[in-house]
Amino acid sequence: MPPFTVFARAFGKSQESPRNEGEFPTYEAALTAAANRVLNDLFAVYDTKQNARELFDLWQSLGDDIFIVPDDETAPFSAVNFARLMVMQVTLDDSRPLVLEVTCTDQLNFPSGTASPSKQWVFWVKAPATYSGATPLIRRATESLYAEMSRTAMASEGSSYTLLDMTMRELSEAEVVQEKQASPRKTVFVVQGDGALVEEA
Repeated sequence: MPPFTVFARAFGKSQESPRNEGEFPTYEAALTAAANRVLNDLFAVYDTKQNARELFDLWQSLGDDIFIVPDDETAPFSAVNFARLMVMQVTLDDSRPLVLEVTCTDQLNFPSGTASPSKQWVFWVKAPATYSGATPLIRRATESLYAEMSRTAMASEGSSYTLLDMTMRELSEAEVVQEKQASPRKTVFVVQGDGALVEEA
C-alpha cells in the first residue's frame, strides 16, 4: 500500500471520518495533490467580485480541510495556510489592510565562536486580512529573512544571526496611527504573493 495518503474532511466536522482522496508513492506527489485540491476548491467558489478575505472566508465555510498522512513533521502541510497565500493570487487582490507587529529575539554569532547578548528587534508587517492568526506563515517568512541577513553578514564579516524567539500581534488602526507618530522610521515589510517579506520602499 502506498505510504502517503491525502485526506479531506469538511471544516467544523472533526467528528466525521475523513475521506480518502488518493494514495501516493512519495510525499512530494501527495503534497502536489493536496495543494492542487485546495487551489481547485478556491476556484470553485470564487466570484470575480470577491476580495481575498471574502474568498478565504467562503472557502472555509463551504470547503474541505485537506491533510496528508503521514505528514512532514518539520513542515506539515496546512490547507488553511496554503489558502491564505493562494487567495491573493486567485483574486489578484493586493490590498493589505492588516498590520502586524513582530518582535524577534536574536543574537549575533561572531567568527571567534562567541555570541552577543540577546536583543530584540521589532518591525511591522503589512499583510492581507487573511493573515489574521497566521503566526506559522510569519514565522517561516521571518526565518527566511534572518537566513538572508546571515548570508550577508557572513559574506562581509564572517558573522551570522540566530533567531531565538518570535511573537506577533495585530495592531488596531488607532495603534498604527499612534505608533507612526511616535516612531515614524519604523521598519516595515510587505507580504508578497509567495509569502516572502520585502521591505517597504
